[in-house]
Amino acid sequence: MKLLIDYGGTFFRSKCCGEYEKLESKNINLIEFIEDKIKRYGIRRVGISFAGQINNGVILSSPNIKGLDGFDIKGYFFKKYGAEILIENDLKCAATAEKDYFKSDYIAVIYIGTGLGGAFIEKDLIRGYRNLAGELGHIPYKKTPFVCGCGKNNCLELTCSGKAMTLRGFKDLSDNDFKKEFNKSLNYVIEVVSVMLNPEIIVLGGGVVEHNKININPCLPSFTKVRVEISATKNATLKGVELLMQSEVENGKEC
Repeated sequence: MKLLIDYGGTFFRSKCCGEYEKLESKNINLIEFIEDKIKRYGIRRVGISFAGQINNGVILSSPNIKGLDGFDIKGYFFKKYGAEILIENDLKCAATAEKDYFKSDYIAVIYIGTGLGGAFIEKDLIRGYRNLAGELGHIPYKKTPFVCGCGKNNCLELTCSGKAMTLRGFKDLSDNDFKKEFNKSLNYVIEVVSVMLNPEIIVLGGGVVEHNKININPCLPSFTKVRVEISATKNATLKGVELLMQSEVENGKEC
């Protein structure tokens, strides 16, 4: 029996035993939640899509989720319960799901929810050193009066994210001046990803994209033939972590 989790900066989603739950992340203790499911249902395999930096089962850091930095969640649950944990950055999970949907081997995802993140596939996931490729939200962009969870004041995420709206007291993109700045920074990150990675498709997703009208008008060189699409994959992060778990089994590995 398996448990699937998507732990985002705002919402926490899970699937287990035919049941789907959606809760506010601020009300969740991840370790207690998993332990409760293990004790209640005898869970042996857990897949977690996590809004943070992950490497080999260790949560390196998460600017929008507090209290888990440095925690070896894979080792903890295997040692205590014999349970197998697959935990992966949420955008890498989303990219895996979008690859399956679009049937493309050259795909990039840019998701805008609480934060701004990305992930890239060139046949397989592009991971980078310590699995940290894709942290688009922390590209230096312009100084702001705010401080990012990573400690800087010039992160792209401070202009183009749900957090950026909240810091300015907005619930959506109805403020015209902020919307212009938001769209400008979004087009900028599309341009950077297009030129640096040359994907066939860039998929835009996340809560902010789903619930707001955005203007996509990047200025791209003529040699770039990238197609920009809005995600049509429901719960892509949950679907992605499930696909990654299936891949582990097919390759003869435990998750």
